Amino acid sequence: MKKFYSKNKLLIFLINSAIILLIISNTSAINQNTNIHSVNISKNNVTNIPKLAWYPKSHDFGFVQEGNIYKTVFEIWNNGTDIMEWSLQIRDNWVKVNPYSGISSGEHDIINVSIDTTELNSGEYEGNVYIHSEGDYIYYTYFSITEAKLAFYPKYHDVGYIPKDENHTINFEIWNEGEGDLNWILHSNSDFISIIPSNGTSNNEHDIVNIALDPKNILSGKYNEKINITSDGGNDYLMINFTIIKRGKRIAIAIICSRIIEKSICMPTVTKKTPKRRSRNGIRSAST
Repeated sequence: MKKFYSKNKLLIFLINSAIILLIISNTSAINQNTNIHSVNISKNNVTNIPKLAWYPKSHDFGFVQEGNIYKTVFEIWNNGTDIMEWSLQIRDNWVKVNPYSGISSGEHDIINVSIDTTELNSGEYEGNVYIHSEGDYIYYTYFSITEAKLAFYPKYHDVGYIPKDENHTINFEIWNEGEGDLNWILHSNSDFISIIPSNGTSNNEHDIVNIALDPKNILSGKYNEKINITSDGGNDYLMINFTIIKRGKRIAIAIICSRIIEKSICMPTVTKKTPKRRSRNGIRSAST
């Protein structure tokens, strides 16, 4: 019978989702027929470990105005096993959260966060939410209070009918209704809209912005387009409504009607052409 000698060894095998431990004793002689004890450890015996997760990690409110309330949300959940308890702490009285605590076994809990800028001075702020659970973490919020205030007119344009082969230009004014300088940027998601200028700096003077519509490469129909305005005095948008049509007799009448004073009645007059007849000598003449 073949014998062999070995130091202490611990062999681990994974068989059918169970862990098998093989313990071989020290320097004693063991032959191949020796019974080896095994321990079967079920997966259910593994310790449950909760794990905190939250998203997003932060939120930037951007430029805001004094005296307003701004809101956002984030989610907290247990990304591990078992049940996880969590609680929130804030250190600035202008930050509010709801709820303040909870329990998660995997479901996502929605946290409402608001900042109140009443009586806050101009400047940059960081209002953090401290998360206490399986460790301590921070949900960050940022914002800057500015004395600038975005203003523009008109708030929307109802252009009416535009022939498909005709470019059309409209304009609006933008200015700073607050203090200091207002830095603004304009943007459209449509390729057939051009904005000149697309950015600028305004104080109390009114800047004229031209918006050109080039419909030749788009389908006929009704359109509702936004011109997004981003500024350090607030964000907003200008709405433009128009209908693209093909040119023709009826369309020409529709264009004229749309450009008459609002609520007026357009009653086009149709003139019949006088039929002509051929005379005996081959010369056409108007019928009597």
